[in-house]
Amino acid sequence: MKRITALVILAIVLLPLHAAKAELVGYWALDGDATDSSAQGNDGTAYGETSYTATEKPSGLSHSTQAAYLDGSGDYIAVAHSSSLFLDDVISVSMWVKQDTSDPNDNAWSRLLSKGQTEGWMLQRSDTTSAVQLRIDTITGTYNGDGKENGNNQCFTGFSTATDGDWHHLAFVLDSGSIKTYFDGELTLDGTYLHGDGFGNTTELRIALGANNEYLEGWVDDVAIWDSTLTADDVAKLADGSKTPLTVPEPGTLLLATLAGLAMVWWKTRRV
Repeated sequence: MKRITALVILAIVLLPLHAAKAELVGYWALDGDATDSSAQGNDGTAYGETSYTATEKPSGLSHSTQAAYLDGSGDYIAVAHSSSLFLDDVISVSMWVKQDTSDPNDNAWSRLLSKGQTEGWMLQRSDTTSAVQLRIDTITGTYNGDGKENGNNQCFTGFSTATDGDWHHLAFVLDSGSIKTYFDGELTLDGTYLHGDGFGNTTELRIALGANNEYLEGWVDDVAIWDSTLTADDVAKLADGSKTPLTVPEPGTLLLATLAGLAMVWWKTRRV
């Protein structure tokens, strides 16, 4: 009896630890400001004439009240680097974007979201097309025994029409050399990248701007970053609006099943 009770207590203790393993390290809902809604305090600062609109936001995203509008000329949001944002091997990212296509040839290679460049990652428009690339920059191997060789400009086009003037959900998962991209909730790429020393860096996180004045002209909403891997189901629920970044990922089904089984055994034992 005591052993079963101890097992139940252990499982209950492990459940919140399991859920916390996949931690939300930043969530910018952009409902009127750039406050971080995660527990990490990574608040952003809006620059230029960044504004927020309640009339232009993703349909079906009932928890969103506003989206940020950035005019492509000096508008962006910056989040200072913190230890919680130093993600070197594993990261999951989710965001909504709508390109302003009133002048589609403006702002080639505009950045939707970026952190670092020599070492780092970014979501960038592919020249002036409607496609968006995930670019990863890592340091790989050695070069003539002195210094490092760049595994930079690794570009993956997993978002074919992301800047076509409609709202789209973009997500990607990087895990120590493996990569998955999702477009509007659907898996579009399952492959690999050169991991090397990783993509961790201490530069600021930028929404709608890269390292060289590549401003995005359009709307952005619900930007979120996790320190671990989201599942395809997690991403699908973010894309259809049935979950928010605050409610994914969910506890593992195996652990939940274990808890249920232990509870049943405990209950039957009590009745004997």
